[in-house]
Amino acid sequence: MRYVAQIGYEYLTIVSRLILGCSVSLFITTSSVFAEPVKVSASAQGNFGRIVFNWKTPVVHSLSGSGDRFTLSFGRPIDAAYDDVIRKLKRFVRSANPGIDGRSAILDLADDFDVYSFDSGSAVIIEIVEKKQGLEEAIPTLNSRKKNFLNNKKSFPTVRVRAGRHADYSRLVFDWPKKVSYRFRRSGDNTTIVFSRAAQFDFSALELSPSSFIKAAKSDVKDKISTVNFSISSTSRVRHFLSGAKVVLD
Repeated sequence: MRYVAQIGYEYLTIVSRLILGCSVSLFITTSSVFAEPVKVSASAQGNFGRIVFNWKTPVVHSLSGSGDRFTLSFGRPIDAAYDDVIRKLKRFVRSANPGIDGRSAILDLADDFDVYSFDSGSAVIIEIVEKKQGLEEAIPTLNSRKKNFLNNKKSFPTVRVRAGRHADYSRLVFDWPKKVSYRFRRSGDNTTIVFSRAAQFDFSALELSPSSFIKAAKSDVKDKISTVNFSISSTSRVRHFLSGAKVVLD
């Protein structure tokens, strides 16, 4: 009887292990099957790098981490390759790998950079910025050297700013003739964009069609850097992205 019982126990143990193994395999296979293929592109622009996760439909995301390691987590499983990130952002990213949960990306940075994330439509965008040339150093005081700017503004190209009004948001489009790198920052009711090129801006479209979300717009130039400052309520959400050579704010 003891021999039979021992055989029965060993049989049940083997069966239990097989069931557990099949369950784990099924979970991994199921996660893989339902993971959404997402194209990941990267580009280096001046002193910051940008990574774009091009989802087919909008997805929630969150960014966590500090120092040289950050984790970007998504609300759905993701299937992505990060070759473009490693190839184009060697200056900023040491390695980029999928998380073990199947819903995240792990970024190991090449240095101690500032990292920001935001969404634009169905795309999730990461910006990696050099701290030593951070936004605080790039933004000149508004209206500084105003007299010099007025005397020399004729030598700057004019960038038309188009305005569009929708039911629940306004859109501004900076029609740069060529692609330009820029920085974006919000502090309370102040929204600031710093462009890496000197220009004067034509806000006539905004003046003709005032937005209920934008109270004021000013621009300044210093050391070949253009700064545009908007007064926008801190309760309003602002998104920004590039569309070809155009810089778009929603």
